[in-house]
Amino acid sequence: MNLLNMSPGGYFPFVSNDFSERVQEYLELLKQWNKRINLTRLPEKSWWDSIVFESLALMKPVPIKIIKTSDDLWCDMGTGGGIPGMVLAVAMPYKSIALVDSRERKTDFLQYVKMKMNLRNVKVITARLENETEMNINLGGKVSVFVSRALSTPEQLCEYASPFAEPESMLISPRSGTINEKAVNFQLGNGISWSGRQSALQVPGYGRNILCLVVRKGKQLACTESE
Repeated sequence: MNLLNMSPGGYFPFVSNDFSERVQEYLELLKQWNKRINLTRLPEKSWWDSIVFESLALMKPVPIKIIKTSDDLWCDMGTGGGIPGMVLAVAMPYKSIALVDSRERKTDFLQYVKMKMNLRNVKVITARLENETEMNINLGGKVSVFVSRALSTPEQLCEYASPFAEPESMLISPRSGTINEKAVNFQLGNGISWSGRQSALQVPGYGRNILCLVVRKGKQLACTESE
């Protein structure tokens, strides 16, 4: 299957018209830098599936009205080489997306990609997520959607996100391991809670399923599909 020649718009109607060409440019830069620093250990032959389509699949649980909004802020926590945040930034150039990582070599790469591809909607932040003061200054606003590729435990991700979250922010995170569907509720300090589900999410292209956590701050999330 030649994924490069497939139109992702058939699965993801919100992506930009030049998405395939633009995301391939990002993958080429990732390939170049990955030879010098460890940005990802995913095998190159699977990048369109494991990086591109899997990143886009994380947006399936997000309501269309949020997808279409252009004045909100999204955040990729522990982004590493920009997975999934850089893919989302290319797909939705009208959205402001913050890529956060504490490792300067990783953020140097992201800054280079931002400059090389002229991605004006990307904010690259070198900071530790637990440093609330530094994070607040760099983010410059509250976040509506958080994504994270299994940076930490689900509860810890909610802890990281809470200080910067809007009242009903979403957090979406692919998880490793056997697909085990269940409702989840995380009660944090100061009366803060995150609720939702851990369930299967289909990745187009090769049609495989991944385990994905989808929770919303302060509200029970009844389903995990776009509305």
